[in-house]
Amino acid sequence: MAKKSSKSRRKKKKIVVVRPNSCNKIATDKYFLNLYKLAKLSGCEEACKLFSKSDKRNLYFVRVHFCRPKVKEGAPIDKIVAKFVGNQIRNISETPLILFVPDKPRVSIHEACTALVFIKFLETYYEGTSGDKFRIAFKPLLTAYEAIENPFHTLYDWYNNVLASFNTCNRSCFGIQHFTEFREYPSVGVYNVVQIVHHWPSKDRLRINNKQRPIYKLGWPIWTGEMDYMEIKTAQLKDLYKGNKSVLEIYIQNHAFRRLYERTTPLMKSFVNLSMMQSFNNGYAEVFRERVLISLRYFGIKLGYFLSDIIDDKLVVKTFLFITHHDTPEGSKLEKISGLSKKEISYWQIDKLETFLHSDIKEDSLMNELFKKAGLLDLFLLKTLDPQKSEEDNYNWSSIEEYILKGQQELSDDWEEADANQPERLEQSL
Repeated sequence: MAKKSSKSRRKKKKIVVVRPNSCNKIATDKYFLNLYKLAKLSGCEEACKLFSKSDKRNLYFVRVHFCRPKVKEGAPIDKIVAKFVGNQIRNISETPLILFVPDKPRVSIHEACTALVFIKFLETYYEGTSGDKFRIAFKPLLTAYEAIENPFHTLYDWYNNVLASFNTCNRSCFGIQHFTEFREYPSVGVYNVVQIVHHWPSKDRLRINNKQRPIYKLGWPIWTGEMDYMEIKTAQLKDLYKGNKSVLEIYIQNHAFRRLYERTTPLMKSFVNLSMMQSFNNGYAEVFRERVLISLRYFGIKLGYFLSDIIDDKLVVKTFLFITHHDTPEGSKLEKISGLSKKEISYWQIDKLETFLHSDIKEDSLMNELFKKAGLLDLFLLKTLDPQKSEEDNYNWSSIEEYILKGQQELSDDWEEADANQPERLEQSL
């Protein structure tokens, strides 16, 4: 008898037709675990026993769909950038960020949205008094949800944080445009849609120090797909502004970005960028020596100031000064109470962030007293934020204390060598 060919012995693949509202039990049960987790955190996990199989299926039908980000048609976005944005957005939705119940573990935005879905489930399938049994049994969960910020608002804030961390306004920026919509096809539910967009820098030119220089409108992409440009109220500028505008647009020079990264080394640029955005949004501005200073705060620690001038009804950020610089309020006070000059502060490397990042100071020491009076003591908290901090104090504070107590005598040979490397021109200093 002839053998059957291998082709004839192959089993035909079974074709499964998936209807728009179909779902499998594994996916349904897995999604229901999100609701169970929230119920357990809020102390009403027994209420989950009220759910029938059809209830679980219906809860799954009205779930929030987190769609994969797509590049907006025509946007010049590189594939690597698009993949990076997609990974960041997925991490945001899956990372435990929300404190759903005080003193309990945090939950992810994706998980917190299940409470919103549960409310939608009741509105869709149990109108009026028919859903009272669920509302009563799940009251602790519903109360906990009412007490927290809308999960989507948290999502938007974190989108903005990511966009600020990896973009600067003097270069092309990637952004996102987020919106939610209710769909019935291919599956009923709320769809979380994200498009990746592109922004060109908003560039202008101004005459600064008798030269035409490029300046860039200061701002960051936000989750709406737009750029959020910074402004300052002229009331904050006191007598410096003589015009009639109530607000001025803020611009920045390339030089300010270079000085910012130089003077915050070795901090990660992404964290510095994020801190910059938060500082400008919080409006930390003051007038000092006829200049506008906008402070940079890094996890609440003041690191320095963006030095700015008013030019042609614009506030132009020219440079970034580390907080011990003599043109800052704190640096000026330190010079006054310590007797140290600008050159001496530079010689002793007090003008470097890294000095404070990898050193400590005794509470009963002279330098501790001087830094406290000058408002600089928080710089030593940087050591607690550095994941690669050294356990050893690699800066000899006793030497500078001894120098100050001796009346700031010149360090002859060393000073001459250091002085040769310290240009006196203000433009280079800034």
